[in-house]
Amino acid sequence: MARVYRPRLAERIDPGYDLILASVRHYQVGGLLPVLAAAEGDVLFFNNLWTTFAPIDGGLGRGRYLWGFPVAGGGWDGDRLEAALLGEVQLGEVDGRPTDRLSRVGALFQGCGLKVNVPADIGGWLWVHFAIEAGVIGSAIAVGDVEEFLDDLGHL
Repeated sequence: MARVYRPRLAERIDPGYDLILASVRHYQVGGLLPVLAAAEGDVLFFNNLWTTFAPIDGGLGRGRYLWGFPVAGGGWDGDRLEAALLGEVQLGEVDGRPTDRLSRVGALFQGCGLKVNVPADIGGWLWVHFAIEAGVIGSAIAVGDVEEFLDDLGHL
């Protein structure tokens, strides 16, 4: 089922939110930290991370955020992002602890019909995911065409 969302852009986050979903490119996280630090509520980063959590700890504090990764696909068509969640999400506290916050956020996604996976080490999971993706992307490049690569299980 396709839905169209037209997000409103803002330079600050008004009070009253329990959870802020921060899904930006890895190199945009640093610029977003001051906005998040000034806001109320927990933050769910929902994206890749190519460094350690230290910059986020310094800008936000570990007690304010958890990490997630959507099992998703999509891309840009001009100025429009076409994307889809593919049925599941990865969620975790950076230190691996089970927390009430993690349970609440997991229940939110489950209530939307998504499967929630909670790896013991979300940072480790991210690195393994990146390693697998690097192999897949390299193979798609070797084949020369992404569609051809995806249409033939032999390539995988």
